[in-house]
Amino acid sequence: MISAHAKERRGIGIYSTLIATTLALNVLGLCVPLTAQIIFNRILPAPNTTTLPVIVFVALAVTLLEASLRFARNILSIEETLKYNQTLITPVFEQLVRGGAAGSAKAGAAQAIVYFGRVGQVAEDLGGKTVIALAELSFVPVVLGLIFFISPLSGVAVTVSVVIGLAMTMADGWKMNRLARIVSRKTERRYNFLLSVLGAIHSIKALGVEGRVARQYEVFQADLARCNYRMAIAMGRLMNEVAVSNQWLTIVALLCGAYGVAAGSMSIGAVAAVILLSGRLMAPLQRAVFLYIQAKDLCESRAVVAELLGREAGRSVGEGPELSRDGKLDAVGLSFQIESRLSTERYTGLDLQLRKGDFVVIAGSSEAALTHLMRILAGVEKPVSGDVALEGIPPEQISCRALNAGVALVTSTAIMFKGTIRDNITRFGEVTIDQALAVAAMLGVEAQINQLPQGVETAVSGDVVESISASLCQQIAIVRALAHRPRVILLDNADRGLDQLAYANLHRFLAQVRGRATVVIVSEDRNLTSGASRHYVLRPDGLQLDRSQAAEELTTYRGLKL
Repeated sequence: MISAHAKERRGIGIYSTLIATTLALNVLGLCVPLTAQIIFNRILPAPNTTTLPVIVFVALAVTLLEASLRFARNILSIEETLKYNQTLITPVFEQLVRGGAAGSAKAGAAQAIVYFGRVGQVAEDLGGKTVIALAELSFVPVVLGLIFFISPLSGVAVTVSVVIGLAMTMADGWKMNRLARIVSRKTERRYNFLLSVLGAIHSIKALGVEGRVARQYEVFQADLARCNYRMAIAMGRLMNEVAVSNQWLTIVALLCGAYGVAAGSMSIGAVAAVILLSGRLMAPLQRAVFLYIQAKDLCESRAVVAELLGREAGRSVGEGPELSRDGKLDAVGLSFQIESRLSTERYTGLDLQLRKGDFVVIAGSSEAALTHLMRILAGVEKPVSGDVALEGIPPEQISCRALNAGVALVTSTAIMFKGTIRDNITRFGEVTIDQALAVAAMLGVEAQINQLPQGVETAVSGDVVESISASLCQQIAIVRALAHRPRVILLDNADRGLDQLAYANLHRFLAQVRGRATVVIVSEDRNLTSGASRHYVLRPDGLQLDRSQAAEELTTYRGLKL
């Protein structure tokens, strides 16, 4: 897709314009050395000649033209880069939102940030960065040829100096590139940790482990700071080498020129021309070295973006088959894996058949695995293998709107979206406020909302710390998930962070919907799980039915043992 788009853009002459402009700039750049040679060789010996004003005027005109062309080329390149950036970011973002959620989740939440960085690299390349560098590089032999023509000795000395300078630049460039890769990996790890902390901020506060989490973050930050420090040193050394190389070329040209003038083989004008010409060598060569070092990263970026855009389009937003309201959920032969820094947990052969009114509990030793399984059942994640069907239809064939209305996944993370409580419980207009408040009344949340000074119009920021309590945030998240009154309800530790009253209301709600909706619960609370008709234990070889757990009748909160 990228290559086809690039060919289409090349067809309108953008790259040809950039190449022609770059070559014209290099030709105009020869005007200054030529002017210097004429002035030193012809004008200074005869200062009263009328040629000097003409030469100065022509030199100024050429310099102004060169500056104008350089400015126009930069503007054209920047505009092309921005166009490609916008052209690529739109489908990449759409793919991440619609069809790439599973792939990005496997690689970590921070992988989405990496994708946009990759898009920037590809956009810079397609915007003409590489073309300009190659066009400037093609003029280097011309400059070297002119130096050899003026003075073979200077040509040899300058060539040797350039080779030594490029070798040093390449060595330090590879080192900096390696450090940049390390920094990128460590930055992604830090983002993953930070996003996971933000996702479980209420649980962390409830457990009182903020200090421990802060120390873990400090370890990530300190490790990243050390790598950034080493990369800053390498970058500073690389930048210094660029200036030192240019100064060294000037010194070499002066020494060779002094020897040539003393030997009578060079004039002062020739020395000035050699010095000015040698100053035009290092910049395009070093730019080419940097591109060569970054070539592998660029190829990887192209491959990553192409792979992302080549994925299946995923489910649509509003189109797709309508779901029945039977509460039927089937999972056959599911397998997935949970990757961590220390190990990889694999789960295979998971089968689960649920019908309307089923009330089941899934337990296990790995909370991450249980959460991943619930996300697979909800159609948010894709399994490595196996099939999931909601009302007999695979989730990827169901539109986002229909899936949201058919399945409710409630987690322990009470995420608020910036806006008001009204916006959150109505899912920003997907359901009416009356429908949302009816669900809130079933959960006992309506009274708490009405007690707020601004009621449903109370603003929420979507930040880590809200103006309302953590318990109310969790209750609003539950109302938002149930606003469509889905027939399949998945509760992944949804009771965490609830106060005593909210916990009682959730227990009462589950008693009300028993037999009317399919409910799957992951929780360590025996009061919530005691009324389940079936208890499963998640093991690496599948879901095992726990027959030791007997179903009990769900009662009201007064009969609970806390």
